[in-house]
Amino acid sequence: MPSGPQTPVRPGASGFEIEEPQDDPRLLRGVQTGTQRKVTLVALADAGTPEADALKRELDLLAQVRDRHVVEVLGTHVQGGKLWCAMEAVDGEDLATQLREGHRFTTEEILHIGECLARGLGAASYHGFLHHDLRPAHVMILDDGQVKVANFGPLARRRALANEATPSPATVAYLSPEEGSGQPLDIRANIYSVGAILYELATQRPPFEGYDSSTSLLYQLLHVDPLGPRQLGSSIPKELERTILRCLSKAPVDRYSQPSELLEALRQSRDSISSTKVSAIRNQEDDTGDFDIFEDQPLGEGGMGTLLRGRQRSLDRAVAIKVIREAFHTHPEFLQRFRREGELLAQVENANVVQIIGTGIWHGRVFYAMELVKGEDLAARQMRGHRSTPEEILHIAEGVASALRAAWRYKIIHRDIKPSNIMITQEGTIKVADFGLAKSLRLPGAESRVMAGTPEYLSPEQGLGQKADIRADIYSLGVVLYELAAGRHPFKETQSSVAMIYQHVHTEPPPLEQLDPKCPPALRGLIHRCLQKDPDARFENPDELLKAIRAARKNMDLPPTSKRMIPAAAPAPSPRKLLVPLLALLLLPCGFVAWQILKSRPMEPTESDRAYELAMGLGNPALAMKIAEASKGRDSREYREAERRERNLRLRPLEERACERVAARDWTGAADAYGTLQSQVDPERRKEISAALRLCDSLKAAAEKEAKADWAGALEIYLRLQSQGAPVRDVLEESIRRVRSRMDPSAPR
Repeated sequence: MPSGPQTPVRPGASGFEIEEPQDDPRLLRGVQTGTQRKVTLVALADAGTPEADALKRELDLLAQVRDRHVVEVLGTHVQGGKLWCAMEAVDGEDLATQLREGHRFTTEEILHIGECLARGLGAASYHGFLHHDLRPAHVMILDDGQVKVANFGPLARRRALANEATPSPATVAYLSPEEGSGQPLDIRANIYSVGAILYELATQRPPFEGYDSSTSLLYQLLHVDPLGPRQLGSSIPKELERTILRCLSKAPVDRYSQPSELLEALRQSRDSISSTKVSAIRNQEDDTGDFDIFEDQPLGEGGMGTLLRGRQRSLDRAVAIKVIREAFHTHPEFLQRFRREGELLAQVENANVVQIIGTGIWHGRVFYAMELVKGEDLAARQMRGHRSTPEEILHIAEGVASALRAAWRYKIIHRDIKPSNIMITQEGTIKVADFGLAKSLRLPGAESRVMAGTPEYLSPEQGLGQKADIRADIYSLGVVLYELAAGRHPFKETQSSVAMIYQHVHTEPPPLEQLDPKCPPALRGLIHRCLQKDPDARFENPDELLKAIRAARKNMDLPPTSKRMIPAAAPAPSPRKLLVPLLALLLLPCGFVAWQILKSRPMEPTESDRAYELAMGLGNPALAMKIAEASKGRDSREYREAERRERNLRLRPLEERACERVAARDWTGAADAYGTLQSQVDPERRKEISAALRLCDSLKAAAEKEAKADWAGALEIYLRLQSQGAPVRDVLEESIRRVRSRMDPSAPR
């Protein structure tokens, strides 16, 4: 809302100080003189008319409605011959805007909004008011996550449909059937509208849409039942779906009779989701959907679950499967958090965020599938002693900031930014993983009772148990960047979490220039601002942080990320290159002396050396090959190492494909993959690849004999492989039993 000395304020006789009109002549802004509350005023009618008198009486009654889920009417004001209604000014945006922007709502958000709508309607109906145009545009989502219903009573009047040749979707989409047919209305018409709003939040579409004639949409409203949200792909639980569909019943008598009844149904939906989740999961059959899960191929452990390798069948691609720990299935709170993690991640689509693909149940445990990131995390890189250059640090900071910006668009914070949650792919892309402690700030009061985050990277406000926003993630990123730049944590190591949190809150880290004088001032300043104790002193949001990163790169005289490692072209060969060997012989004694002098001190790395190291560090050996070829030639040690790394990188998907085919017992596919590998791997690996190829060829031949009912031939191959000690003992024993049972049906299986 505009404010400040540049806006003249004029006192009014009705208890409001009014600012001069701005852009929209139908709106005024000001403050209530007694309370200094900011107000918005809307023109309703010409002052002094019978209509204005009736409106004023109705607004005086509406001003008695006091509820935190209703935009409060504060009184009336006469100015410029008009009657104005003064309402509290709210900071936020309406639900229609969020829907237009493509925001996808989680189950918890839908429940939260539904409960707030029910409370607001209940407060208004207690004073005898209905909402005459309840739709997303009149539902306000405040910056702190609270929900308020605006424009009760005379502030919103729906146009009569009788004279409309073609009713607009905005007019009809949230209309109750009795409104469409001109029948008397009561609070149940508003309950229908709540159902229509919640339906759209769950499905991204209203209950009825699209029509072939001017009356088709109204016909659907009056005579066609909407599809269940789950039929349209919504992930809301069945209990919530039943609540929404009851709100959308054609006959008012079949709906909830009062907002309090709807509120109780929503509460029961929330409670049943928590209390029955454990038994429902345990009693439900496995439903892995489009995914195969390889139990014998673990990828790691997270705070809430185990990470396994899997495969998405429809696209035949490797995925990571996160399965919630068995111990958490006895705690509905953790199950809800796990489900929320999946729903939150599904909203954030960004190249720097590990993407979620689907969910399901496996061995009685819930899981979700996500993209399999091929690379390593920062923690592993630090463990092997890698020291990041300023260029790398800025690259990492930019990737994480981009991920945080994508999440912050949905008011999501990560709350556990640390090296093990920052991945670097083989192509050098930064990806942020494990939003297991993520929180949506659109849900007030949704904090877990357990302190979220890792003590070493916790922001001061998190350590104090205060409200955290995206600036907490920026602080945690600052700790990571400090660690990369200094080669050590900003605070003293301690076994006590309390002692570590105390340092975050009260202790200033040693200045970076003391630990690494070569650290560029622009980078030091960026990290220093991220690490401010006061959130207001940090970067306000990821966009501001990204601008600072780009400015730091410019101040450090570094080209943009995509270009800073491209070397100059190699010079053309000299026509006198045959003189080089002779000159080398003549200068050999001088060279030996120079070597003796210089060997005791390290050579200063050149620009091409730094570019080569950065390319290798970011997992881009192909670019490193070009740099080494241009600066040192194809015979150099650097070129050969980059070539070897590039070959291994290129062949890794083929090796993974071969392993997946072996796990799936697709011997033909495995043999094809190993056959391709045999001609491309390094000479020292050809022997092992050849052995794997021979095994797969033999198993392929045995399978072909089984297909032809040549049981004796298949058995001979299996027994031969078993006698050779082939490392697929379980497969061979199972195959031998199967073939023998075919040869002698009476034999034990």
